[in-house]
Amino acid sequence: MHECATCQKTFTGEPFQFHLDQSVFCSVECYPEGVLDEPYAFTYAEMVELYRQCVVDAAYMETVEQRDDLANDVDLYMQQCLSEAWMDPDAFFYNGLIARMHDLFSHLYDEVYNYFLDPERYVYYEGLYIYWDELKDNCEDKLAVRLESQLKEVLAEIGCSPDILYCKEFDARKEDSIILFSREDDQDENSLVKILHDEGVAFLKGELPKDTPIEIDDVVSYMKLCECLVCGFPEPYEDFGFNESYNVFACSVCDNLVRK
Repeated sequence: MHECATCQKTFTGEPFQFHLDQSVFCSVECYPEGVLDEPYAFTYAEMVELYRQCVVDAAYMETVEQRDDLANDVDLYMQQCLSEAWMDPDAFFYNGLIARMHDLFSHLYDEVYNYFLDPERYVYYEGLYIYWDELKDNCEDKLAVRLESQLKEVLAEIGCSPDILYCKEFDARKEDSIILFSREDDQDENSLVKILHDEGVAFLKGELPKDTPIEIDDVVSYMKLCECLVCGFPEPYEDFGFNESYNVFACSVCDNLVRK
């Protein structure tokens, strides 16, 4: 936390420094008159403003394209600092500060480029995994079909149509399994996935034969899905792998893709 020597406002982030003493300022407007006429002072102030904006932008990246665009901008400003401060940085006060800004941009570049190495920065969905074959292999096929019908009735009642992964149809006869999720789900107690999960569990508790070897969790269970930054489609998080070319974690289809 800093306090501006002119307006006394407290602020965070990179301050504007001063050549006469240890005072700092929150903006160019608060600089004393004549400061920007000092050698390299104008360029230094410009770099501080650019750095501040890059820090703000770095906190709101959602795509690989946004990361790459910002990384390119940061690299450009880093090179501009280098070109201004290539001579003895101690020759002028603000020239030395430009050399320091180069180091800050360099550190920020690493943070930006490695932004998506943190799994918390991905978009996740709660999915519902239904393994039809567990029922068809251990019970009559009609039990799987009845479960399908029950869940479709629930969807019709609430007027929702979930997204489907790994198969073309919500069809217990044609498919061996299915993953359902909704991009619009609120992930709360009334989420579509939770409603379907609870309905499926209740159905199986009432319909499975008492002597069945089937565990309900083997038929109907929650599954953590993650949206791939390369292709945009979600996949079970456990199937993701690291793509070195994109410097992100990617789905099993994209984790070996090489950027052109």
